[in-house]
Amino acid sequence: MKAKTPIVAFVIACMFACGCSRKRKEAQKEQASPSQAPANGANACSDYFALVSKCIETKVPEAERAEQRQNFENDRKMLESIGSMASQSCADSLRNAIQNDSYGCYADEAAKRGIQTPCTLLTRSELEQVLQISLGDGVHDGNTCRYPFPVNALREPFKITVHWKNGRDDMDAARGAQAGLNRKISTETGIGDVVPGAAVEGVGDDAFFTLAGAERMLSARRGDAAISLLGGSREQLIELARKALPRIQNYPDARLGTSSNKGAQDR
Repeated sequence: MKAKTPIVAFVIACMFACGCSRKRKEAQKEQASPSQAPANGANACSDYFALVSKCIETKVPEAERAEQRQNFENDRKMLESIGSMASQSCADSLRNAIQNDSYGCYADEAAKRGIQTPCTLLTRSELEQVLQISLGDGVHDGNTCRYPFPVNALREPFKITVHWKNGRDDMDAARGAQAGLNRKISTETGIGDVVPGAAVEGVGDDAFFTLAGAERMLSARRGDAAISLLGGSREQLIELARKALPRIQNYPDARLGTSSNKGAQDR
C-alpha cells in the first residue's frame, strides 16, 4: 500500500493542477467578456446610426430633415450614454425603423436581416389568389402595406396594417370607436349597429369587423400582435387573416427580457 502512495499523490496533484488551470481559463474568459460587450454593442449601434443617418440624408423630404436629424441626434446621445447595454436597444431600434419605414429606405436591409414588414407578411401571389384580382407591388408606408389595383386605378389600394405589439390595446380602441360611431348613427338616423363589431370565430384570439370609410375592415389579433385588412369581401379578409396571423414572428423585447408577442406563445 505504501508503494502506491506516491502514485496516488501524483494523480491528486495532477487533478488539482488541471482544476486550477481550468479555473484560471474560466476566470480569464469572464474577464474578457466585459471588454467584448462594448464592441458588440458598438457594432449594433454603428449599423443603426449609419443606416438611419443615410435614410434621413437621402430619402426624407428636405422639409422634414431638420426635425428628423434632431430626433435622431437625441436618440443617438441617449444610446451612447448607456454604453455596452445599448446593443439590444440599438438592434430593437433598427428593427422598428425597418418595420415602420415610411420613406422606402430599408427594403434591402429587411430582406438581408430576415425582418418582417407589412409587405412581407403575405406574398402578392397569395393576395391575388384570394382576392381573385391582379395587384401592383406592395408599397411600404409605416406599419401599412398598400397594394394598388392596376385594372381599377380609382379603387383604393388593398391595405394590410400590422401592429407588432400592443395589438390588444389597438383592437380595444378600434372596437370602442366603432361602438361610438354606431351610437352616433343610431341617434341621427335611427339605424342601429351598422357594423356591430361582434367577434369573428376561428380567427386568432380575437377578430371583428369595423368600418373604414365606406368599406368593412377586419381587425384580428394573435397574442399581442394585431393586423387590419381592408379591400376585400368578408370571406376574403377572413381567409387572409387566417394565413397572416400565425406568421407574425416573435421578437425579443429588451425591456422585458421576453418576446414582444408573449401572448401568442402561451396559446
